[in-house]
Amino acid sequence: YSITALGETVTIASRLENATKRQLTDCLASQATLKAAGRGHNPGMRREINVPGLSEPVIAYAIDIDQDDSDTADEATLAPTA
Repeated sequence: YSITALGETVTIASRLENATKRQLTDCLASQATLKAAGRGHNPGMRREINVPGLSEPVIAYAIDIDQDDSDTADEATLAPTA
């Protein structure tokens, strides 16, 4: 018995995960994900990720986790929006 997740959301998540290696970052979060989470983003960390099958690149933001302080990672990088 096997379950497979399909669809655009899963495809984008997979492509962003794979793109972290090329972008040399710990994590990439799509602009839509950050907006849905009510989080801000650092414009300097903006990336455009091409996803096969989509006409426009996915806008994503690099999130680098500080190895020395992983318990509070990203609180400064991704501050809540007002």
